[in-house]
Amino acid sequence: MDNLKKHSCYCINFRRAANSITKYYDNYLKKAGLTINQFSLLKNILKIEPASVSEIAVKVGLERTTVVRNLKSLFKERLIEDISEKFERNKKVRLTEKGKKTLNSAIPLWEEAQKDIENKIGKENFTNLLKTFDSLNKLDIDN
Repeated sequence: MDNLKKHSCYCINFRRAANSITKYYDNYLKKAGLTINQFSLLKNILKIEPASVSEIAVKVGLERTTVVRNLKSLFKERLIEDISEKFERNKKVRLTEKGKKTLNSAIPLWEEAQKDIENKIGKENFTNLLKTFDSLNKLDIDN
């Protein structure tokens, strides 16, 4: 209990948990050559392709500049390609065949990580955690 009092800042605890869970998923997905951030981007691009950078940012809930930065590694690995018209301001992308194959190989690994986490924390705790995340995502940051 002393340890809980020492680190009672909600923000710091959420950040630590986020870092731990990110590393956990990254460890599972490394067999496919992806991080959880890359996996999420590929999955969301596939859902809305051809996807503009702005559309991707809205879909994944990140700043546009963060998405642009994260897309660079996907371009470098040739997992996505630019299909924008010449001089088009908002870049449009889609998955390459390599990107689709990589994503398909990563999905079972992601599912395994999901199941493992659910088994470790319990179905009820997992469900409550998702409800808590939903509530946190609705916080009014402008108050």
